[in-house]
Amino acid sequence: MVPFNLDITEKASAEIQAAIAGESDASDLGVRLICIRTGKGRYSCGLDFTRISRKRHDDLLLLKDGISLLINEANQEHLSGATLRWVENDDGEGFKFDIPGEGERWDDPLAEKLEDLIHDEIGPNLARHGGTVELVDFKETVASVRMGGGCQGCGDAEMTLRNGIIKRVHEVLPGISKVVDLTDHEAGKNPWRQ
Repeated sequence: MVPFNLDITEKASAEIQAAIAGESDASDLGVRLICIRTGKGRYSCGLDFTRISRKRHDDLLLLKDGISLLINEANQEHLSGATLRWVENDDGEGFKFDIPGEGERWDDPLAEKLEDLIHDEIGPNLARHGGTVELVDFKETVASVRMGGGCQGCGDAEMTLRNGIIKRVHEVLPGISKVVDLTDHEAGKNPWRQ
C-alpha cells in the first residue's frame, strides 16, 4: 500500500485543536476521518471526534500537528493525498476535504445520468440503512455497480439490488440494458440488521 499522506491547513488544524482542548480527557481524544466514494470523482467525507483508546484493528493512527487522526483501511485509499481545509462562506463554515481526482466525470452522458440518479436518489435511500452503492464501470449500455457498507454481507442485498436499484434504474433510464453487481458479498463485515 502507498504511504498515507494528508495535508491539514493551518486554520483547520487550529479549529480541531480548539475543539479538542475544550473537551474533558483531551489526551485520549482524536479525529476519525471518514470518506466514502459515491461515484467517479464524487466523495462524501467528514470527520468525527473519537477516543483514541477505541482504535480498531484496521485503523491507521497518524499524528499530525499534534492531532491524533484515525483512518481505517477503506478510507485511506480515498484520503491519501487529500487536504483538509476549514472553509467559511455564505453557506456557513466547516471542514472541507479536497481529494485528488474529485470532480472527474464519465465520458458517456448516460453514465453521468446514472451516477446522478445514484448520488441524488438511490444512494441516500441506502444510506438510511448504512449502505452505499457506487457506479464502478460503464460500457455501452451496461452498468457495473458495487454495494458497500451495510449492504455488503446483508442477506437482503440481492433483493435490494433487483427490486430497488435495478428497477429504479430501468424506470428512469431505459437506455441502460443491464446492471451488473460487482459486490463481494462474502467480505461484508458490518451488514445492516433490522
